[in-house]
Amino acid sequence: MRNLKIERGADLHGCQLARVHLRGAQLEGANFAGANLDHAVFERANLRGAYVGGANLSSADLERANLRNAKLQDARLADARLGQANLVDADLLDADLKGAKAGSADLVKANLTRALMRSVDLREANLRDANLFLANLSSADLSQATWVNGKQGAEQSIGRCS
Repeated sequence: MRNLKIERGADLHGCQLARVHLRGAQLEGANFAGANLDHAVFERANLRGAYVGGANLSSADLERANLRNAKLQDARLADARLGQANLVDADLLDADLKGAKAGSADLVKANLTRALMRSVDLREANLRDANLFLANLSSADLSQATWVNGKQGAEQSIGRCS
């Protein structure tokens, strides 16, 4: 499915939208709760304030997407591409980001409580004031990432911001 047009605030919860192409789409406030968005393309899409809780976004392309204030609780984002995405104030409580590529992503004030972030690429990401309580960052690449306290990670910082 390519170039699907969706109305602002559309209710698509539970829909089967695997491999859908929504590059640059205006999806502000859309409801994708529980939807299957496996391998979907949302590059440069506006998902500001969207509800994506419990959705499957495994291997999705969210490069440069606007996910500011998006609700992504329990979402599966394993192996997703989130490079340069805007995730400011996003809620990723209990999200699975295992193996995601989130280099240069903006995660300022994001809620990553209990998020599974094993082997995530967070090089040069901004995590300032993010909530990482009980997040699993084992083997995550935090090289040159801006940490929650504003400290920048050293080169080759794996699993911790040293």
